[in-house]
Order: sequence, then structure tokens, then C-alpha cells
Amino acid sequence: MRIIPFTKLGFQNLKIQLEEELAKRPEAVKQLTRGRDMGDLSENGLYKAAKQELIDIDRQIRYLKNLVKYGKAVTPLNNDYVQMGHRILVETESGKKEFMLVGEYEANPKEYKISLK
Repeated sequence: MRIIPFTKLGFQNLKIQLEEELAKRPEAVKQLTRGRDMGDLSENGLYKAAKQELIDIDRQIRYLKNLVKYGKAVTPLNNDYVQMGHRILVETESGKKEFMLVGEYEANPKEYKISLK
């Protein structure tokens, strides 16, 4: 498996997201147990909703664990050329905008974070 590059801040945020999802899981399990204890599962809305919530949490946990496992925080080595982690200033007719170069999993154009790929 290839290394997934992240900025230092992006990798820290990824670990925080994983911790948050892991913290949500026990409550979702309790909700599922409450729904199961109510009886007839075929028409039990609480059970179905809790089960779906737990499935979503577990899916997100697996996804984040993979990113943490194969991810690596990358810092720019020098300023001789543009690389991941650098901020670049783009001047257009409408004004100047500053972008940050990040890995593909961190990219978010709304936050002016663009991927190198």
C-alpha cells in the first residue's frame, strides 16, 4: 500500500476525527440495545435507526483507521520549489487568493485547500 501524504495539521485533524468517532460508538451501541429490548424488530423504528447509525459510525472508523495507518505527515523540505504544505498566492482579475497545497484526502476548495494531484 502506498503512503497517503497529509499536512501536519491535516494528519492531527484526522486523528481527532477518529477519536471522536470512537467516542460516539458506545452510545450508539446503547441505543441499539434499547431498541432491541423493545421487542418486535421488524417494526421497530428506534432499532432500525440505531442499527444504521452504528453501521455508519463503524464504516467511518474503518475509513479513518486506514487513513491513519497508511497516512504520513509531510512537511516541506525547502522553499526552492512549491511542494505540499506550502501556501501559494494566486493573483486574478478579481483579486488575490491564497491557497494551501495539501494531499488529495485533505483537499477542500471551499477552504482554499487544493490537492497536488
